[in-house]
Amino acid sequence: MNKILLRILILFTILPYSIMGCPKDVSAQDTRRQIIRVSPVILPLQLSPNKSTPEIVVVENLLDIPVPIRLEVEELSLSDTSDLPEVGKNDENSIAEWVIIPTTEYILAPREKKEIPFQLQTPPSIPLGGYQAMIFIQPFFPQGEAFGSFLTSRIGILVLGSVGTSAQLGNASTIQSALFPQLLLDSSSFHYSFSLKSRSLYHFTARPRITLNPLLGKEETQLMDEKLMFPGKERVWEGAFPLKFSSPGWYSLTLQISVGGGQKVISRHNVFFFPPYMWVISGIILILAGIVLRRIKFLWEEKNRQDKPKVVETL
Repeated sequence: MNKILLRILILFTILPYSIMGCPKDVSAQDTRRQIIRVSPVILPLQLSPNKSTPEIVVVENLLDIPVPIRLEVEELSLSDTSDLPEVGKNDENSIAEWVIIPTTEYILAPREKKEIPFQLQTPPSIPLGGYQAMIFIQPFFPQGEAFGSFLTSRIGILVLGSVGTSAQLGNASTIQSALFPQLLLDSSSFHYSFSLKSRSLYHFTARPRITLNPLLGKEETQLMDEKLMFPGKERVWEGAFPLKFSSPGWYSLTLQISVGGGQKVISRHNVFFFPPYMWVISGIILILAGIVLRRIKFLWEEKNRQDKPKVVETL
């Protein structure tokens, strides 16, 4: 009954604004308008067993009309090799059932910034490690053309909980499936792929850096996107490394992944750059060397014939 009354109140509250104040002229380049802003988008929490912790999230109405919103808590899972989290899938590290939101539907006044409270109720016993869940906040409007220009997608807040303290993250992470070319034939770029496996019980962030260092010359560096590491999971990076050098030769490649707390995971590789024109030059050199060797052999055999003593037969 309370939900029915709330929906009726939402309808009658928004209706006057939809008739009088809702913008209808939307350009083709901006057909969808952002409705709300949420903070924080990542909520790190230190958990303790058998404890109720009050928390808040802030939701800001960016419109000049009232905006109804709905909050939902869902489980979050990440497979061993995928970078895409799966929402709604059961996971042993999920704390969705620990998140208690007393009121799940609100009406935000025009331009209102509202603090929304919730509780995190932990069980009496929790194993050490990291846990996660998602809190989704979504605006919802009555069906109709007047509200068709608004972006009503869900905005997610990532809740990260930790039990205990994390340490030695570098020792708890290993680089796996590092694929770098050993022979480069193209001077424009090369493709790379590698993954980082977390053996830690906790969440942490990882940011890789690739450095290409020649024997002579200036080194080249590429910094990659930072990713959130989930307990016991693997994250993958792949892309193209643009090159600026043109000199053939041997290069030292260093993969360095920062995992927080000043700790790093390092992997080293060797790359030899041999551009296509070097094949032509090498072919010409081999042909000339073959000609010279044949000439030397001919002259050596000719000299041996001349120095060989002649045998005179007598009767």
